[in-house]
This record gives sequence, structure tokens and C-alpha cells, in this order.
Amino acid sequence: VEDTPNGGENGGGDEPADTPGIDPTADANYTHTFARGDVKVGENTLSNVKWTYAATGTYIGWDSNNVKGIQIGKSKEAAQLATLTTSGLYNFNKITVNASIAKDGDSKLTVWVGNVQVGGEITLTTTATDYVFDLTDVSSADIVIKITNTAKAAYIKSISVVKA
Repeated sequence: VEDTPNGGENGGGDEPADTPGIDPTADANYTHTFARGDVKVGENTLSNVKWTYAATGTYIGWDSNNVKGIQIGKSKEAAQLATLTTSGLYNFNKITVNASIAKDGDSKLTVWVGNVQVGGEITLTTTATDYVFDLTDVSSADIVIKITNTAKAAYIKSISVVKA
């Protein structure tokens, strides 16, 4: 696992010059697979959608060994709480988060839509796994992906928000 603090080589997430607008009348068909340097603390543009990353710990790295995605916290600096938040997606009913933990880690995943938790709290494993959160149709609401992390590192490989 590489030690690349705070978003990697390029600081990550710089907005493209000609970001297309998201049509609030179209059904969501959004997927982002994380790459090195995608995320920094604060606002990030991930596959043309703005997400805000916040965490109690400041370490953000990349798991180059196992291709698990962005690394949140590290062995001696668990993040405690990390969130990715967006209000830039519309008309959806399914959210999928691929997430995992480091060996001997302890992390939980929850997804919130409009201040309501969707599904239950997921205890992450060391295998990068798609966790699916189904909900009734949502036309517009904040999406918050929360990772609580008490030991070692947690990882997020991808996020998908769609109208299934």
C-alpha cells in the first residue's frame, strides 16, 4: 500500500474545463471507479459529478497492491469517520458501493439519502465487495456515503447510482 497523503500526486479531482450539466429530468446512470489521486479533502469532481469528501483523519492514499481503490486512513491512523456527499444526481433507486478493509481492520459502511439511512450498517471485509442499497424512487436528495473506521484502513473502489 502506498503512502500518498491527501489525494496523491496531483491533488485529485480537478474539474474538467467543459463539465457537462446533469439533466435533473433524466434517470441517473452514474458510475465512478476511483483512480489514484481522485479524492482530496473538500470538493472533488468524480466522473462529472461534484462530491465533497470529509474525514476526521487526513490520510487519503491508494491501494496499488490489491486494487481496492482509494485508501481511507492507514494502519496507525484510522479515519474514524469519512464521508462522500453529493447532491448532483437525480432520479435514482439503487446505490452500489464497492468497499473493503485492510487485514485486521474494523470499518462499517452506511448510505444515507435525504437524511434517512438506506438499508442497514454493513461490516466491511477484506474482499472488495459490491454492497447494494435499494430504495424507492428518489427524484432529488443528498447522498451521503459514510465509513466509520476504528482500526487500520478502509477502501472504496467504486460508486454507482442508477435508476434500475
